[in-house]
Amino acid sequence: MSELGWFDRLLIDRRFTGVLWVLVATGTIYLAYRNYLPLLGHEITNANGYAGDFWGFLHASRQIAAGHSPYNLLSNGENGVGYVYSPFLAVLLLPFTHLATIDVWEGWNLVSLGCVILAIGVVVATEVPADQAWVRPVLFGFAAVTGMQTAIMVNELYNGQTDTITLALLSFAAAMLTRRRWATSGALVGVAGLIKTWPATIAVTFLTKHVKPEHRWRALVAWVVTIAVAPLLAVILGGISELRDWLRITFDARSQHLVSFSVSGAPKILFSHNGFARPLVDSSGLQAVATIVLAAWVIGLLVLTLRRCTDITIGFWQVTVCVVLLVPASHEFYCLYTLPLLWIWGARALEARSFRSVEALVVTMLLVCWVVMYHDWNPYKTGLPAWHYVILFFANLAAVTISVLGERLRDRTSSHLPYSSASGRVTLWGASEGTRP
Repeated sequence: MSELGWFDRLLIDRRFTGVLWVLVATGTIYLAYRNYLPLLGHEITNANGYAGDFWGFLHASRQIAAGHSPYNLLSNGENGVGYVYSPFLAVLLLPFTHLATIDVWEGWNLVSLGCVILAIGVVVATEVPADQAWVRPVLFGFAAVTGMQTAIMVNELYNGQTDTITLALLSFAAAMLTRRRWATSGALVGVAGLIKTWPATIAVTFLTKHVKPEHRWRALVAWVVTIAVAPLLAVILGGISELRDWLRITFDARSQHLVSFSVSGAPKILFSHNGFARPLVDSSGLQAVATIVLAAWVIGLLVLTLRRCTDITIGFWQVTVCVVLLVPASHEFYCLYTLPLLWIWGARALEARSFRSVEALVVTMLLVCWVVMYHDWNPYKTGLPAWHYVILFFANLAAVTISVLGERLRDRTSSHLPYSSASGRVTLWGASEGTRP
């Protein structure tokens, strides 16, 4: 102990770590309260106004309680889209259909904010070794600020969306991969797909060559069994016609009159008269070429992750962001799924404790992408320049590209195994055999 410098002694002092946790817990509660307070006292009446998405979820649930279909567009809002999810989410809300809308709304917001904090906690518990106790509160505080201090999070809560819930589920799914609990991870990805349809496709992460075939099948079987709940519920609620309605509306929802932050949506904004932005130039040829180039870029990152990534948690979130960029109707809320990459690279940089490390370089560049997400670009306002609408897409694309290249650079420049593959690593989940499958 006497050979350690004063700063090193401070870092391993439990009292210092305890003080850090008190400060971080206080700050997190403050940030959660500051996000929660503006959500109160508003009238929630339809799918087009305040808390419109939440209203649609609860209204669909009340339709089921009354013996009707949640997919009846005439009775499910005025936005021309209606309820576009599996019956699972509406069924989950059935116990609350008799309560006043405002009461359910307040509880919904508490759950949403709780899921953000839970997702952060899972990442911290998964990524920080037990012998780096001081890193836990520092990383938690860093994640709390970057997670709750963005316009994306404010708009997510304002609309009453479900991305905070799926973020927590996917965080647990990634954590289970590090513990080699393949079936549990597959089931959690399936549940995320039951709540929002597109996360089901994140199951492609189990196709990585580093996952042994017997492990892959455990994850995929659990995923299939879980996903099967959706069509089963549809048939139970309304027979084959209900199943057809769900499939039709899910398919139709790929095209919505909203800005899409995807490989197909960005070129549409840049090179066509789309009703939102002033395009750079109206050219169907440029739109097609840009779509092909961007799709090839993202698919290339996806393939590189599946074939080369040695860090399974980073790989999981890289796959997630690639899926987000490929989804035809990719909303601004989906930028939240880029945050775990920032947090995980932050954990790597804190362990490296060097401003000249690859990890520090990557997290610095990811913070630049986060700054873009911090700003409210108001993609629902029309008539602005095209770049105003696509900047979030390119921030997401840059973030996943930086992460993929950073992971490759780290593997090539390190003479030792990657951080998450080190033998004998111990986290809050207990002793780990490493995250290399």
